[in-house]
Amino acid sequence: MRGFTDARGVDLAPHGKTTMSPALWRRQLEAGAWAITVATPWQLRVAHAAGIKRVIHAGAVLSASDLLHIAHLRSADPELRVYVWTDSAQSATMIAATYPEDAPPLQVLVEGGAPGARTGARSVAECLAAARVVRNARNLQLCGVTAWEGSLRGARGPGGRALVAAFCDGIADSYEAIADAGLFAETEDPVISAGGSSFFDIVVERWADRLSGAPVKPRIVLRSGCYLTHDDGLYQNSSPFAAPDGPRLRPALHLWAQVVSRPEPGLALLNAGRRDAPYDGALPIPQLIRGRDSASSSLALKGAEITQLNDQHAYLTLSEASDLRLGEVIRCGISHPCTAFDKWTVIPVVDDARSDEPTLIGAVRTVF
Repeated sequence: MRGFTDARGVDLAPHGKTTMSPALWRRQLEAGAWAITVATPWQLRVAHAAGIKRVIHAGAVLSASDLLHIAHLRSADPELRVYVWTDSAQSATMIAATYPEDAPPLQVLVEGGAPGARTGARSVAECLAAARVVRNARNLQLCGVTAWEGSLRGARGPGGRALVAAFCDGIADSYEAIADAGLFAETEDPVISAGGSSFFDIVVERWADRLSGAPVKPRIVLRSGCYLTHDDGLYQNSSPFAAPDGPRLRPALHLWAQVVSRPEPGLALLNAGRRDAPYDGALPIPQLIRGRDSASSSLALKGAEITQLNDQHAYLTLSEASDLRLGEVIRCGISHPCTAFDKWTVIPVVDDARSDEPTLIGAVRTVF
């Protein structure tokens, strides 16, 4: 990921809610990340407590207690930069009315959106209206424009990439309109930010050339987070690094589960379920049997599929000829890392997930 961003002259503020692991955030920053992104004020507190000095809060902060807390953090730590979002003149007015005027100014990004998508102003005019409120507030600084292309209707269907490209063009229109109106704060280079883990290549393609010659050139900041572990489902199929002729990501997060019952031919029960693995994107994918060679694993798991999860059991359907044995341990791929990390307070790290006997070499602590 560092090679991708360096080659294209863009920055990365990976979404910390993917892992909620300060140790991994620090590794990302050490590898060149510009900031860490969070989704909630509570996650912002975790990031600050972990020593993160530049944080993007991907959404509006409207609670008075949360805004007062951010003001307190910024007053106590002059190095801390916090970027919050607004997607309307109304929310910008609420932030300006609540954030203390005697605190260091709060950095604000105007969020653009699209009809039927998630948050975000639905038009250039609405982005401009929000930007004017921020600009006119003495306690706020307008620092850029932001968006998330992943919530677009149809983005993952046929023609989805063209839809995302058109959306990115619209966000660039809003950026240029705000820049032409002279609304950005003069104290720092403005930001334009987007990029989940599926379409960040399109974001760069649409913005890098178009905005490189803008009178007010922005810092392009991607917020992709799932690249860190990748997966065997959602992002295996949608990541720009999934193309066979380019750089590829290696899935680095797996579910290991033991066969605890063979109650009938063609069925095994594993001791892991919804409490242990993500299931919002796809169910875990059986891949190999620990301690068996690849040929034996492939034969025993040929056609095998996890078809159902209970809280802590998985239903593994098998060929009736499978010789899968009680007590064996199966490595499964997962889909959607964000809803895997949140199920574990400590995640073991092994030397080689493909080994017959993986060796524990460390652990990652999460904060949920």
